[in-house]
Amino acid sequence: MLIIDTCSWLKIRELDDNNILKLKELIYQSNLWATHELVKEYSHYLKDYLDFNKFSIQSVKIEKVELFFEKELDPADLSIIEFGRKYKNATVISDDGAELLILDWFKVKSFQLSEFIFFLVKESLLKKREALNAIKKLRTWRDIKEKKMKRILNEINLIR
Repeated sequence: MLIIDTCSWLKIRELDDNNILKLKELIYQSNLWATHELVKEYSHYLKDYLDFNKFSIQSVKIEKVELFFEKELDPADLSIIEFGRKYKNATVISDDGAELLILDWFKVKSFQLSEFIFFLVKESLLKKREALNAIKKLRTWRDIKEKKMKRILNEINLIR
């Protein structure tokens, strides 16, 4: 069960639009999920990019988590957290620092997009060169810090 936040989808789209990394079709082959709150957000930012028929859409009640995390997180973020709490086999891709901290707190398997790209290389689903270009672009967008970029590239065996 893979669920991706809007910010990460926007970065995936940007990588795609700039012919750096075509990731959408690969992701569509996975067990892709969304919440109703997330689909509302997708519809606002990504309606011309995403095929909503590729998603299994789940209802979640965010009232429980909303009480704890009211300031930094919108309803879509809260629904991702609740989805991860509800479905222990869920994997979340998010580039929202606050959301990632909370997901970690609830022991929900989650990655930043850069880490997910590394995972795809390790699973032989993505070529190293494609990952290199994408991770370097994420760095130029200040999506990841230099130290993290070097660590990921080193782990992929692209730099020493």
